[in-house]
Amino acid sequence: MRFLLIVPVLLFLATSCIQNDAGCVNVTDCPEGYLCEEGTCVPSETGDSTGSHNDNSVMDNVTVNDNTVVNDESAVDQNSQNDSDDNGLPPQDTDAVSTDENFDETPDEIPDDSVDCDAGWHFEDEGDDENGDGKYSCVENVACTSEPCNGGQCVDKGLTATCSCLTGYAGRWCADCDTGYLKSTVDEKCKPDCATGTYDCTGTKECGIDPGTNEAGCVCKENYSGTDCTVCDPTVFCNSHGVCYASTGSPVCTCDAMWSGDAICSTCTEGYLFEGGNCIEGCKYYCGATELQIIDSALVTATSYGTCQIISGEATCVCDAGWKDPFLKGLVGIYIIPECSECDTSNPPAGGCPEE
Repeated sequence: MRFLLIVPVLLFLATSCIQNDAGCVNVTDCPEGYLCEEGTCVPSETGDSTGSHNDNSVMDNVTVNDNTVVNDESAVDQNSQNDSDDNGLPPQDTDAVSTDENFDETPDEIPDDSVDCDAGWHFEDEGDDENGDGKYSCVENVACTSEPCNGGQCVDKGLTATCSCLTGYAGRWCADCDTGYLKSTVDEKCKPDCATGTYDCTGTKECGIDPGTNEAGCVCKENYSGTDCTVCDPTVFCNSHGVCYASTGSPVCTCDAMWSGDAICSTCTEGYLFEGGNCIEGCKYYCGATELQIIDSALVTATSYGTCQIISGEATCVCDAGWKDPFLKGLVGIYIIPECSECDTSNPPAGGCPEE
């Protein structure tokens, strides 16, 4: 009787040892209360063979020893129910990316430090766009010995360098001009503009930008030209009736022959009449003027008594009542005998003819 009781006990222990030491692929190869770890069935601390140590303990499809796949719907339904929270919401996946709208898992602006660059090159640090293309990429190594700062102070920083720019310069490598400076097309240097620099521009000159050099300096004011800005525009200052110079800093007009009267050539010269916007030749022998004439071989002063009028498109001297043209008029030798300078004795003016 004792023998009969001992035999089953020995068979159970032998079976337990065999199962405990047996190899396994997953939890289904182990008895209840055991886990499959590193190919061996080991007792579970909780006695639950569906513990978290085995990633294959709960799945839609369970793999068995013969590598066939069966669908364990009851296990899925049961575990889905167990994993639900108290509010009946689906379980949170701790491995999933946060849904916080302020969290960016892989923001574009953060460099990918895992990129391997060729020898002599390095990947740009975060916030340091060395090549200015707006993207992070491999860039060539930089050292202060190569003087990369365009004359500015250079400090070595690992595989790259930092720059402190000279006045007027800006940018990662001090290659750009700072606000208030212009890059000259002559020597590529940054030079002060009119607002930043001090330029002594007076008279007909003012500070401006030379389009040929892109440099600030003294240029001619509007309506002035020439190497020294001494030529002024006659259409503006001289009514287009002469030439204009400003050697003293102010416009001075030299009027055409038929124009005079003031500094801007706006009136007709004596002997010319304003007609149709122009000065035309007036009374040929200076009607209305006091000139010289020869009377009885003597040089005397003669006065013209008449007015110049435009008749049939021509200028003519119309004598006042009691006066007429002398027999000789105009230029006689070196003397000018005015028109309307002889008294008409047959029809004298009021008060009679002057005594000779």
